[in-house]
Amino acid sequence: MASYLFGGDQGDNYSKIDRLARIHGVTRDMALLAARIEAAMLERARRMSKEQRQALSPRRKLDCFHIATAIELRCKTIYSLDPGMLKCKELIDARYTITFSRPTPKRGDLFRDDKGLRIN
Repeated sequence: MASYLFGGDQGDNYSKIDRLARIHGVTRDMALLAARIEAAMLERARRMSKEQRQALSPRRKLDCFHIATAIELRCKTIYSLDPGMLKCKELIDARYTITFSRPTPKRGDLFRDDKGLRIN
């Protein structure tokens, strides 16, 4: 969105993101799975104390869509820096074998163009 603000730089953020991740639209199956995952998370959250429930990610619905998309696309791992998203593993059904992990670099900078300059 920042690329399209009045007077802003019209950068091509899609090409930057495409180097890191694929962008997929939400299908009917993904939306239904996200609703099932959220319902199961809310059921498990009822057994928690009030403080534990407040510590859960306030973006739970969006987290459920990310998890459902990964499951539908048969991903093995979800990478996230968000501690709330990483806690979702404890709240989803055990039949989903997806793992949650913090991203760790395996080689140099991710966003380098051909000239070796860092793209921000």
